Order: sequence, then C-alpha cells, then structure tokens
Amino acid sequence: MDDTVRAHTNIADKISRCLLALPKPSLSIPTPERLKVFLRIRPLPERGHCKAKAPKLKQPAHVCLVANDSNFVALTVLHSKLIDPNRGCTEVFNGFSAVFSPDSSQHDVFSQVMNPLVDEFLGGKSGLLVAMGPTGSRKTHTVFGSPRNPGLLPLALRHIFSSTNEGCKGASQPTRSFCFSMFEILSEGKGERILDLLSDATDLVLQQSTIKGLKEVSIENFTDAEALVLSGMLKRSTAATNANSKSRHGTRLLENQ
Repeated sequence: MDDTVRAHTNIADKISRCLLALPKPSLSIPTPERLKVFLRIRPLPERGHCKAKAPKLKQPAHVCLVANDSNFVALTVLHSKLIDPNRGCTEVFNGFSAVFSPDSSQHDVFSQVMNPLVDEFLGGKSGLLVAMGPTGSRKTHTVFGSPRNPGLLPLALRHIFSSTNEGCKGASQPTRSFCFSMFEILSEGKGERILDLLSDATDLVLQQSTIKGLKEVSIENFTDAEALVLSGMLKRSTAATNANSKSRHGTRLLENQ
C-alpha cells in the first residue's frame, strides 16, 4: 500500500472515531444551547516541516475532511480503502455549533468559542471548555498557541484583565481579584494521577468535584497570569517525560475570589 494513501486512511479512521465520540447535538435544546460542540480542522502539514523526506506522489494528496458549511463536514475515504464497501465513501457529520476551516485563525476561534464564555464569567457565571482530539491534532496550539500566535487561554486572560481594568477606571468599588489553578491528569495504565502544576506537592486527591490540596494563586494582572501559565507548562512537560505516561489531560481553572 502506498505510504501516503495509508497515512490518509489512518487519519480518516482517527477523525471518524473522534467525530463519533463527540456529544450528539440535540434539537430539543433551546437557544442558546447549554452545550456547544465546535470542530476545528487542522491544516495539512507543510512538506518543509516533515522530519522524513516526503515520497513523490503520482497523484494529488487526497483531502479526507471538508467543511461544506458552517455547521457540518463531509468525511471521504478512498473507495479502494473502505473496510465496508456498503458503508459508502462519504459520511456527513452535522449539528456542530460551528466548523472552522484549516485556514481559520486563533482569533476566529476565540471570538466564537471562548469570548462568550469569558463574558459570562465576568458576569458571574461558570464556564467550561474541553479540547478533544487525537495526538497531533494541535489541541495545545489551539489552547495555548505561541508568543506570536496566542491561543484561547492567553487571549481569554488578556480579555479578562483588560475588561476588568476598563471597568474599574473611575469606579469607587475595589478592583476585582482572581485566583488561578493549574493541574494535570496523567493516565498511566489503568490508573490516573493528578498533579498540581503550580506547586511541588505530591499527587492530589479528587473528592467528588473538588481537588483536595490544589494550590490557588492570586493574580492581579495579565503578566502574573502569563508567568503562571509558562511555569505550569514547563512542569507539565517535565512531569509527562518523567512519568512516561501514555496520555495526559491538562485542565486550567480561573475563578473569582
């Protein structure tokens, strides 16, 4: 089997399993929906970024996932590579709150996905964002980004503190304060470990919906928050390397104090 075709078949299989694992949108949920499901399509890797020399293609690469509309995508597999020929070459997955094409920017995703959550948070409501996808789907890029191309978390922190500072100008009420926690769940075999990424504490314990002993650090501005995120990310990478875990899931929490 051609290496490129095999790679695209494996990618299509992973995408199909991830799409099927997503929560099914319900038409009975009134607007605005309590649960929203967004899909961001990762662009194909550039040849210059590949570690191995790319094989010469006899035909153009096959793009298996296409955003046909703002709310649904079509997944197409080469007919010769179908496990079940009766299934059909193309499957349509619809009902997404929004679909972001491969050329979408971090700000495009932030404006639709994270900005509404931040505004509700500043209004006193709770919110949760979960990034799902197989290894290499660029979840870390979407959530954290880079200094030149920040992701959802730094953009959210910047928006929170810019809005807070603007709201407190000339106001008699005291400046709002926040605290920040950062932890990671490591999956090792059949067990899991919870690590505090802002302290040197040993493994933490989950009691119902509370993580006992999780450190909360008071922050007053974006610079403080950014420094904590960088520190946590450094410990996250070190912990994952030392533990040699098969998978890891990071969760970040910012709350009113």
